[in-house]
Amino acid sequence: MRRSILLVAALQLLLPPVAAQAPAKPSLDIKTVSLANGLEIYVLERPASPTFAALYQFDVGGAVDPKGRSGIAHLLEHMMFKGTPTLGTTDFAKEKPLLDRINAAWMELQAETEREDDPFRPPDKEKVERLRKEIDALTAEQKKLVVKNEFDQVMTRAGSVGMNASTSWDQTNYYMQLPANRLELWFRMEADRILNPVFREFWSERDVVHEERRLRTENSPQGTANEALMSLLFPAHPYGTPVVGWPSDVAKLTHDDAMAYFRTYYSPTNCTMVLVGDVKTADVERLAKKYFGSWKRQTIPPKVVTREPDPRGERRRVVEFDAEPSLRMAWPTVRDGHPDSYALEVLGSVLGGLDSSRLDKTIVQKERLAASVGTGQASLAHGGWFSLSSTPKGETPIADLEKAIDREIKRIQDEPPDAAELDRAKIQVEVSRATSLKSNLGLAFQIADSVSLTGGIGYMDEYERRIRAVTAQDVQRVAKQYLAAGRRSVVEVRKTPGGAKAERGADTAHARGGEPARRGASQSKGFAEAMTMLTGAAPVTLKLPEIGKDVERVVLPSGVTVFIREDHSAPTVEMGMTWLGGSNAVPVERLAPYSLATQLLNQGGTESLTPEQLDERKEDLGMSFSLFAGSTECGGSFFSLSRNFDDAFGLAMEMLRKPRFDPGRLDTIRGQFIEGMKRRWDSPGSGAGTLQGWIFNASHPRLGYVPSRAEIEKVTAESVREVWERHFGRDNLYVAVVGDFDRKEMLGKIDRAFAGWRSAPVKDRVWITREPVVKPGAFLVEKEIPQPAIRLAHQIPVDRTAPLEDHAALEILNDILGGSGFRSRLMERLRSDEGLTYGVSSSIGHQSRPGIPGSFGVGYQTKAPSVARSVSIVLEEIDKIVAKPVSAEEIAEQMDAWRNRFVFRFTNDFSIVSRLLAAELDDRPYTWDRTFLDAVQKVTVEDVSRVAKRYLAPANLTVAVFGSFPEEDRKALGARFPLTVLPKETVFTGGYDAAPAPSPSKP
Repeated sequence: MRRSILLVAALQLLLPPVAAQAPAKPSLDIKTVSLANGLEIYVLERPASPTFAALYQFDVGGAVDPKGRSGIAHLLEHMMFKGTPTLGTTDFAKEKPLLDRINAAWMELQAETEREDDPFRPPDKEKVERLRKEIDALTAEQKKLVVKNEFDQVMTRAGSVGMNASTSWDQTNYYMQLPANRLELWFRMEADRILNPVFREFWSERDVVHEERRLRTENSPQGTANEALMSLLFPAHPYGTPVVGWPSDVAKLTHDDAMAYFRTYYSPTNCTMVLVGDVKTADVERLAKKYFGSWKRQTIPPKVVTREPDPRGERRRVVEFDAEPSLRMAWPTVRDGHPDSYALEVLGSVLGGLDSSRLDKTIVQKERLAASVGTGQASLAHGGWFSLSSTPKGETPIADLEKAIDREIKRIQDEPPDAAELDRAKIQVEVSRATSLKSNLGLAFQIADSVSLTGGIGYMDEYERRIRAVTAQDVQRVAKQYLAAGRRSVVEVRKTPGGAKAERGADTAHARGGEPARRGASQSKGFAEAMTMLTGAAPVTLKLPEIGKDVERVVLPSGVTVFIREDHSAPTVEMGMTWLGGSNAVPVERLAPYSLATQLLNQGGTESLTPEQLDERKEDLGMSFSLFAGSTECGGSFFSLSRNFDDAFGLAMEMLRKPRFDPGRLDTIRGQFIEGMKRRWDSPGSGAGTLQGWIFNASHPRLGYVPSRAEIEKVTAESVREVWERHFGRDNLYVAVVGDFDRKEMLGKIDRAFAGWRSAPVKDRVWITREPVVKPGAFLVEKEIPQPAIRLAHQIPVDRTAPLEDHAALEILNDILGGSGFRSRLMERLRSDEGLTYGVSSSIGHQSRPGIPGSFGVGYQTKAPSVARSVSIVLEEIDKIVAKPVSAEEIAEQMDAWRNRFVFRFTNDFSIVSRLLAAELDDRPYTWDRTFLDAVQKVTVEDVSRVAKRYLAPANLTVAVFGSFPEEDRKALGARFPLTVLPKETVFTGGYDAAPAPSPSKP
């Protein structure tokens, strides 16, 4: 685990020709804009792409949540998207008294229902019912004035990418990326919501937080174990309290709590803003004064953070969960900036943070007790911890795994790391520095974190200097000092069927929304002003890259086709490789080796290097190279620091051309694959995906193929070698390469690397065609979890031979229904109106190869008592979009979004080159992106209605549910779809569980 500041060191351009030299001084010119009210804005001008990233960070998080009000900082983050007096309402003067009455009624209802467990003063049922009716009536009146999610609509239309927020124990972040011509719009919109927030939909959003908690914690063995570990590690310190909050605390949070927290901590003196990209500092200063100059500073109360007493003995807990076993450990350490934090960072890499780490070499590779293991140091503002996580292999007892871990900890306490181990750990900082230069948003976070920690940006340089100064003796010392057995907390996940109980009953008394606001109805005054600013902005100039001008396409004498572009913005080289041909060209009985080929090609060593030596050498160089064997093509991904390129590329070519296929490493990989197949059951999301895949593909001999355990155990090194020999050669190879190099020299190096290599025997790409599968009905695989995962889907008769206007209209249709985040109909109904889910999305696959059907799907998770209701809402929205034309305003919104975020396809040189290469391999013209954008901009209401009626068939939908829900809800769901309950063994095939597969049953 690492705080993002740990990558901050990576902000310097590297010029040294050899590894032993120190890095060059920073070349990033970060400017500071200071306002009279105390607001500090940091600006990094990077005009390479006509886009910018914007972030502001408040120096407050879950660590200062009041006792009994855990989760309030996080809930406030959600509320900051809910509009202002001029944004989100057509008449705030009329809405304000309704909001006040709704909040008062909810607080009265909450006070009454909190007495459910009081035997002497039980709730007054008549009063509860009266208050519910009053809330429903007031909400219905308020909805007449509300325009949902207008902030999201404006920013979506403006072309925002990655708009989101996050809360940690120490900070709350709000961020997005925008085209460069949206700078003033960003200032105007952010100032409005910071200076004038209105926390609409508070009570339904509180329910959303409950769903988020179920999703991330209660439904997840990893989330549950991590929460247990932190509560053991920090019983007194606030880091032991989850940021999302304890359920009983969240249930008591009120609108007044959120507003009081906002007024206490959201001050300009407590905020750091960062803008990185195609912006001018002078413009930032002018706009900051215009929009944030009136922001009043307030006195921030001192943070009172309880110090955790030193543990006096080991702490242990068992988490019972219907999931495969796992083990987690943690030791309290030190806060960020403490002198020992740097040695602990290096210890994390040496012990278990790298492929060549000690724990990986011993308990994963040599002894094969574990399928995986990892360690790391987390240093935050008020404390830190060193953590270890591991999953046992096969039937390895947790006790045996723990003994092996203890042995390795004792060994590093007795035997300090050697020079090579230290160097491998430290070069990762250099790699992080170089790669960080590719991301405006990543740089913004690193700048903000540095300021939050130290008050300035100097720590971005100081951090790496301190890491480089760590010695072997430092690592040994902190291992002895902090990793003592009597200081650790241990959590074991123990497989227990039914360990995470589903909620029962019909407790769906959330903020019921009923009919959502009309789409395309009257907009607010603030929306109209924002749209005037949006449409009046000067357009961004984007010159689409062209072959022969911006990117060169060269066929080398060796037969390799190369797409190449120099990019000296970072000291790195990136390369992508694609070989035509894949597993679809071989008989199904020869597919099992493909399941292990990717891992063995990457980990199995070379003719001159054992697998262990290969791991070490890659990390010595700070490089990565990975291959994969796919169904229609195979591929490779290469990264290197430019100063190490010759050695790194030489090693990559040795991996590719002279693989060892080590039988011992194959045995490890085989065990990891088997362990992964057993763990398909652990995650509800992947469980629902497995169920949906089984429904559509089980009867197809190839698409439904799942390798059996017996087949995996029979895979040999020679059978994997055959995969490599079959598909990898020079004549079917395409390369995309971008980076800090001389173009002519790079072409020569690539040509020499492949000259004289073999041709690939199998170069044909084979696509599996079929008619669309129609399997209407509801299918359930039962598992006791708090939040079932749900997928609705059907295959549709569309492929790339359909008219271009159909493809464009399907894109807009999907964005309106569920593909555009908060602005989609499904998100408004299920989340904003009803608080039934943390998130819901739809997808329409429509550009597949001829003869391969398209797909339509909706996916989300919701608490057990809400399964039937949520499915009925989704079906209602699908029925509605098929039966009734969408509004012109919805069309215009999504067309604006498409056009304005189009520029983000071309913000990175490697993505530019890769897109052009992908167009050729996909048999598209290089201008396909522009062609499709032009088509999207011509979509009409009639187009969307036509494709909705032509391709969406609600009666054909398959509903896949992974989880369990009440009997009355099963009956309600069965009223529209016949419900089939499928045993686990029927769906999770392959023999990874020993029990025989019973026949499906009807309830």
